[in-house]
Amino acid sequence: GDLQSVECVRGDPDGFAGDCSRRSTAEALAQTLIQPVGDLDFALKSVEGNMLSQEKWDQTFQKLSRGQESLRLEFSDLDVDKFNRWLTVWGNGIITSGALFPPLPMPFRVDYPA
Repeated sequence: GDLQSVECVRGDPDGFAGDCSRRSTAEALAQTLIQPVGDLDFALKSVEGNMLSQEKWDQTFQKLSRGQESLRLEFSDLDVDKFNRWLTVWGNGIITSGALFPPLPMPFRVDYPA
């Protein structure tokens, strides 16, 4: 059929529903054995498209193993000192070695441009 691809999400979110073929389920189960991500709680369903290549499975599990992103900002240029001052005020804490103390109620990560 046309539903050869899969969509995977962390956990079991409301509204994420659909059927999954036995083949896709078996492929996902096999990937849980070979992917170096540890235990994951995820849901999957068959979607329209081609079967996932190993590269796509790798990308899918890489995405599943990261924490959920509430917000992503990308800059082509950044004044790191100004950004750190803003982050300190916004987070109501101090930055030490890239970590914000006291920690915010949500996890965050800052990747500075190279």
